[in-house]
Amino acid sequence: PALEKFCKQVTALLRGQSFNQTDWFHVTPHRPLREFSNPEMTRVLKEEVRSGKYDIIQFEYLEMGYLARDVKKYNVPMILTDHEVQHRNIRQNFRLGSHSLMERVQLAVDWMLMLNFELRVAKIFDVVITLTEDERRALVDYRPSLAVTVHHTGVDVPYFAQSNHAPVEDHSLVFVGYYRHFPNSDAVDYFSTQIFPHIVTRYPDAKMYFVGAEPTHSMLKLHNGKSMIVTGRVDDIRPYIARSAIYVVPIRLGAGIRGKILEAWAMKKPVVSTSIASSGLHATHEQNILVADEPGAFADQVIRLFKDQSLRRRLAEEGFRTASEEYDWAAQVKKHEAIYDQLLTRKS
Repeated sequence: PALEKFCKQVTALLRGQSFNQTDWFHVTPHRPLREFSNPEMTRVLKEEVRSGKYDIIQFEYLEMGYLARDVKKYNVPMILTDHEVQHRNIRQNFRLGSHSLMERVQLAVDWMLMLNFELRVAKIFDVVITLTEDERRALVDYRPSLAVTVHHTGVDVPYFAQSNHAPVEDHSLVFVGYYRHFPNSDAVDYFSTQIFPHIVTRYPDAKMYFVGAEPTHSMLKLHNGKSMIVTGRVDDIRPYIARSAIYVVPIRLGAGIRGKILEAWAMKKPVVSTSIASSGLHATHEQNILVADEPGAFADQVIRLFKDQSLRRRLAEEGFRTASEEYDWAAQVKKHEAIYDQLLTRKS
């Protein structure tokens, strides 16, 4: 129903029903394909493209790339938005250094399979969009012929800003994520085991909200209703962000742009983040965000904000200004339309 406000037609299909493409040499990473592929989606897409009604086909996420080869022959310009360049995620995981020899071997194999898969998918498209320059380079460094352009994501500033007036709970923190996405569940484990204990030593009443769908079993075990609250899926994340004093983003893995930081900025929340989580954003330590990568240093920045209300207020105002000026959807839509115009001009 939400999409029907914007679209002439919406066809909904369940993902992950089956994947029946032949992979004799086992060179395709099967997990994302098993989760997202569906032969019925292929049939419906081919039927729509054959109708001649469309100027551009846009694919969101690498996992949808399996459909591209089937519709390439219809000669309709195709765009892929690669929200996270996945081989970078695996490489970051490899570099964490807490793996056994066999785990490192498996990660190395996974990295090679994913790199090969991403490059094979990307070359099918007329344009690939990445969300940061680092991710663009992660593709073109291996295949310079790829047409890759950078387009940042955005945030609905008015939608989030209208809900930032709730009373704030003292010494409260929040993190929002979809927890089947491993970088998010890893962040929860990292924060709860290595960062939060430092904070509780200084502030025994500190409270942490983990908000979002599909919490892992280990996350559910953290929930005690007092210092740790694991909500599961909620209809609206804004009340949880509004009531929290600080938004934390303790992510160690992953790529792309962290929309969660933009949402926090839009709600005038001070943010403490790792450098990976803030990578690709107009984020400057001490100006609109506090950045720390070591557990003790991350906890120190949180404690610093608990103690300094004026710093919280300044970071919140600067973050809101950054979100409004750099990432509001009105400006981002114009940039996206320019990509369409260039693609259609090139094809005409």
